[in-house]
Amino acid sequence: MAAGTEYKLVERLVYHKYADSEYTRVFLATYRSFMGAGRLLEMVIERYEVPVPVNISKEEFAYTQYANWGGGGRVK
Repeated sequence: MAAGTEYKLVERLVYHKYADSEYTRVFLATYRSFMGAGRLLEMVIERYEVPVPVNISKEEFAYTQYANWGGGGRVK
């Protein structure tokens, strides 16, 4: 990737289907030329923030948090 908006570059950085260690390495080496570390952190957090459903029990919420952070997934 040669260019893109901040949003698309960060989207590509964290998109799990297209994990690319070379892109990650290059992005982390060069992002400071077009955004600050604080802005990058804000954008990454934005990508991972998902609203909590209205009608959900505490147990369902706890499981969702556990599963989303890898606790319920398969280890390769």
